[in-house]
Amino acid sequence: MPVTKQQFAPVKIYTGETITVREIRVRCSELKNVVGPAYKRFLNPLTDEEQEKYDKWKEAGKTELVTFIKLQEKLDKGKDLSVSSTVVNTFYNKYILGIDSFFGNQATQRGTNQEQDSIDLLNSVYNCKYTKHEGRETNEYITGEPDIKTVKAIGDIKTRATWDTFEKRTSQDDIDDHMWQLWGYGQLFGKKQGVIINTLPSYDPKWIETQLNYLTNPSAVSQTRRFYNFDRIDPASRVKMTYINLDIVDAKLVYKILDKFYAQLNDMIQYKPKIV
Repeated sequence: MPVTKQQFAPVKIYTGETITVREIRVRCSELKNVVGPAYKRFLNPLTDEEQEKYDKWKEAGKTELVTFIKLQEKLDKGKDLSVSSTVVNTFYNKYILGIDSFFGNQATQRGTNQEQDSIDLLNSVYNCKYTKHEGRETNEYITGEPDIKTVKAIGDIKTRATWDTFEKRTSQDDIDDHMWQLWGYGQLFGKKQGVIINTLPSYDPKWIETQLNYLTNPSAVSQTRRFYNFDRIDPASRVKMTYINLDIVDAKLVYKILDKFYAQLNDMIQYKPKIV
């Protein structure tokens, strides 16, 4: 279940000219950058090889070894709940100053424009009637709006750009890239299972024609049309899913890291440019 305000008190609120820090929430799609590295570092500061050496030397009482001391320092530092200052600075620039270096690309535009095509492809393959979920949820820390919501699971549609990126996509890729996003959705909507739905619908025919404007070679025209149209491939081969158990994440630890993140953001605001 989502963590409530009573369980975790928010950090102090900085009030600026037009905005307060806690009016901002980390988007589920950004949890990987904000929480992921700190969470991994806290759980596993040492590599398997380092941990083996550490345990052996500690058991033998060789705690005065320089290498042991360095491992102990690494272990202690890893237990310090903190978020990268680069991440905090990027978040400040994007959401408080409104300066964002990413303006989108063909892949993100396709994901937005052809979301319904992806859902239609999913429905045709599994003979179901999923619809795009509408409605954002927000708690004290995060905000998100998943693509698919069922009784048991939360899902997100990923419309892949090319056959190559779709075909080579693995379950581990989905877990590494999107587990945190789904975990956030699960917290907000009370779900313990998430699913990444990879799809490869054909590009819109009108869009494909715009790519032919400057092509005069008939072979290039034919190749371009085939590159962006996948209808010749069995629909069942253009949908694949990765199911993720969201219970494996220590929710209390995540919210502690987010508390630290907001505290660091508050501290940064003291010397960063303000909105006027």
